[in-house]
Amino acid sequence: MQHKVIEVEPMKEEDALALLQTRFPVDRSSEHEARALVQVLEYIPLAITQAAAYIRRFRESEANQATLLNNEEAGDLRRDSSVPHAVITSWQISFEQIRRTKPAATDLLALMSMFDRQGIPENLLHDGTNSLQFDDTIAPLMSFSLVRMQTGQQIGLQLFEMHRLVQLSTRKWLELNCQLEKWKKQALENVAEIFPDGDFETWPACQVLLPHSEKVMSSLSNDEDEDEEKMLNWATIAVNMAWYLYSIGQYTAAEKVGRGAMEKKEKVLGQENPDTLASVNIFGLILKIQGKYEEAEAMHRRCLEASEKVRGIEHPDTIASVNNLGSVFEEQGKYEEAEAMHRRCLEIREKVLGIEHPSTLASVNNLGSVFEEQGKYEEAEAMHRRCLEISEKVLGIEHPNTLASVNNLGSVFKEQGKYEEAEAMHRRCLEISEKVLGIEHPETLISVNNLAFLLHNQKDYNGASVLYHRASSGLGKVLGTSHPTYIACNGNWDSMKREMNPDEYT
Repeated sequence: MQHKVIEVEPMKEEDALALLQTRFPVDRSSEHEARALVQVLEYIPLAITQAAAYIRRFRESEANQATLLNNEEAGDLRRDSSVPHAVITSWQISFEQIRRTKPAATDLLALMSMFDRQGIPENLLHDGTNSLQFDDTIAPLMSFSLVRMQTGQQIGLQLFEMHRLVQLSTRKWLELNCQLEKWKKQALENVAEIFPDGDFETWPACQVLLPHSEKVMSSLSNDEDEDEEKMLNWATIAVNMAWYLYSIGQYTAAEKVGRGAMEKKEKVLGQENPDTLASVNIFGLILKIQGKYEEAEAMHRRCLEASEKVRGIEHPDTIASVNNLGSVFEEQGKYEEAEAMHRRCLEIREKVLGIEHPSTLASVNNLGSVFEEQGKYEEAEAMHRRCLEISEKVLGIEHPNTLASVNNLGSVFKEQGKYEEAEAMHRRCLEISEKVLGIEHPETLISVNNLAFLLHNQKDYNGASVLYHRASSGLGKVLGTSHPTYIACNGNWDSMKREMNPDEYT
């Protein structure tokens, strides 16, 4: 996504004076000095705000004001042409004062400068064990206008932001003082500790942390001698991020991050380490959802073989590999192999995890889908009814796994000619998917396609045409025109067009 950059131009002198006066009073006797001050600060709003904060706190000392107008200590920083000299000057004065009186505050600013400059959540900056100490540490940064609270809160946490030029100035100071790598490593560690697993319930937290994760991950080089601890922290973030991106339908981004996670874990931990195998499993799922079935099969076969050896045949990780390999077989049309895998998986999950565990429900759902593909509609309906009933109870009616059961039961109803029941299911699935996942999520667009196909089967060509058009354009955009789901959607649409106008296709 490209972001439009809005340039903030220097202010006119009168406007700059007015901004200065909002921070502290300027009387007639000091107006000349105030004009000189804003001129030296190049009429830049950020520089004026920071200078005013400094003067407000130390106005009783005339020496401080003189230093502000003629600071020689910022010489090295001024060589960075990306930051205006006026900002460097005012930032340096504030930073040095805080460093003398509250070193912990400048450490906090250093850490914050490693993340995306907006929406920095409080839990990324401290572990929550001493909120009063954190408040005391961040207070000088806010007082000097180096950081500020953002309006509104997300995931129950306070968010902070800093100006782009404050971030640049801080990072440049850290670089000149040989501290940049230290804080990059600390930031990577902090994100690795708190980035959630990417499951549905954690999506709000993942959304907040995503830009900060991308920022700190970009700091890791590809050097062969890279710090192993840094690589593992990077990979820990990447595995969870990949699963989150997969879950919200951003498959291309998920594949890139997931591949990196797998490669780094292989390098540091070895190919048969359980953590490595977990990353292989996720990567296989990402490949499968994009229609890369041969590559996905190779990943899941590798994962299953190693898991049986390292974990044992009934370990949940091994059974997950059995399940995922069965799902790839289904996509490839190998229904007997798929059924055997899913029966094995379901039997062990019921025994080890219980009949209401979400993983057991996934196996029920998957076995039902294989039954449907084989034309065993009664068995398929029984599986999907069971899965839906328990999913609504355990996961809730808006959980993505529950929606999958709604969709699949609708598909079985369609195959049985129960069109009213099928339409009710598909409309319910679409409505909730639009609300929970968004109108451009691949699963939402698949629901659009399924409803279109149902209306098509009922000869409601007008209603189906509208939905096919939406599904085709959306799937082409988010999955690509070579994806099997896009091809199937357009194949069904073309089939309907031939039914509507047979003479044009003879």
